[in-house]
Amino acid sequence: MTRPSVFGRRSRFWSRPDWLGGHADLIILGIVVLVAAVVRLAFALRVPVFVTKDTLEYVEPALTLLAGGPLELAQRRTPVYPLFIAGSVSLFGPELLAITFAQHLLGVGTAALAYTIGRLTFGRVAGLIGGLLAGLSGPLLIYEHYLITEPIFAFLLVGSVCLFVAGLRTERRLLIVLGGVALGLAALTRPVGQAVLVVLPFAFLAHYRAWRPTLQACALAVAGFALLVVPWAIRNQVVYGTAGAASVGRFLISRSVKHERNFVFYEPAVGAQPDEPVERTRARQIAQDVTNKRPEPGQIFQRVRDELGLTEAQTDAMLKDIALEAIMRNPSLWAQGTVEMFFELVQGAPKEESVRWHLDQHNQPRVANQWGGLAYLLSPPTPAQSRELDAAEDLARVFRPTRHERSLIAFFLLGTLVALLRPRARAALLPALVVLVLLAASAALVGDVPRYRYPIDPLLYAVAAGGVTSLIGLALAIARRSSYLAGQVRGARRGARRAPFGPTAGRPAELPGAGATH
Repeated sequence: MTRPSVFGRRSRFWSRPDWLGGHADLIILGIVVLVAAVVRLAFALRVPVFVTKDTLEYVEPALTLLAGGPLELAQRRTPVYPLFIAGSVSLFGPELLAITFAQHLLGVGTAALAYTIGRLTFGRVAGLIGGLLAGLSGPLLIYEHYLITEPIFAFLLVGSVCLFVAGLRTERRLLIVLGGVALGLAALTRPVGQAVLVVLPFAFLAHYRAWRPTLQACALAVAGFALLVVPWAIRNQVVYGTAGAASVGRFLISRSVKHERNFVFYEPAVGAQPDEPVERTRARQIAQDVTNKRPEPGQIFQRVRDELGLTEAQTDAMLKDIALEAIMRNPSLWAQGTVEMFFELVQGAPKEESVRWHLDQHNQPRVANQWGGLAYLLSPPTPAQSRELDAAEDLARVFRPTRHERSLIAFFLLGTLVALLRPRARAALLPALVVLVLLAASAALVGDVPRYRYPIDPLLYAVAAGGVTSLIGLALAIARRSSYLAGQVRGARRGARRAPFGPTAGRPAELPGAGATH
């Protein structure tokens, strides 16, 4: 028995013997790739590279590795992005623009993957819409120009979902394993990718409708995932004394301090807890002091580590413990804040879609001064780039998601509903659930940081495109049905006019006994 192809059976229209009909998927995919590539080639050199205060923690280890040194990372950093930077520099040269150029190439690949997911779940038109939205998205284009993990995470995340969906549609277990491997790479780029494991059993069960194949697929996916993540977790256990892909204490305390600001970490009237170590009491005092004064939340980690003389791993563990204690003391505040920030992430931030706003962030002294001996890699916009800024802004405005957010959300929900109801599209539940779970995880652990939302946008576009095409299909079906019924009514009326006195009208009457034989 032969397995179904990745794209399934061709429709009657595309089964014609000519070249066009035989290569429809290739042609449509080529359109998506061409559009995404043209936009990125036009944008890539018009804007200087964007950096954040976290960028140096990836660039410096990568350059050290290229110089023959070891790959040394902070506990909260993961290895994939520094390795990607090292590879980009070795291929394209020691320029920051070379790194962002490689990231733009991955952006083209992300658009192609969005097409593939839409094609596998809802058909070619949905794939085309989803791929074009991903290829033209302003936030995706802008963040591909940043030296941060999001562009790589987006490519690996969408790639893993694409492999899982293809594995479900074709029943090829190797694709499920490869999806797990890609998800492992995504988690070693941004640890929040581990949350995708939570949705796999639900998506697989909805597709298979049986426990045995569901458990088998989950085991294969976890095996592929563990192949890469477990060795890194063991490495962290050996180096830092903590197993895991990355630390979470710093992010959790920053979320609690920066976004709610109503958590209580230390009450002077109460003082130290019974049998509480002096270091922990002082750490709670520092967290409360930062909360009261409202400076940068990152100062908590720095102050606790410096004042108490702790290692990075010890500081992270203590801050995680303090943050969880404050959250458990007032869980309703945390839950309310998580829900609010979830919807803020869904809505997006219009300022994030402006190239000029990102240029201002790039030029902040606190970012530039951090680079020290590597500051020569940073540069303000050249005269040519300054002249081309309006053109770059126009490219980022081709598709701005915040201007269409309500429509996107409505079509996304419709696409999810269609996936629930239509067996052929049921694999689309996986990207839909991944979108929801990663939004919730980001809101719960980090807060409403807009750039954490954009890597899931290609998945959102693919499902929303399915909602669009399903609605169009429903409208066409209703129109065809209405046309058919109208034709039936017209036919009945014409028949009634031809025979106004019933079916025997106009027929000559038969005489009694006319049909008898003598």
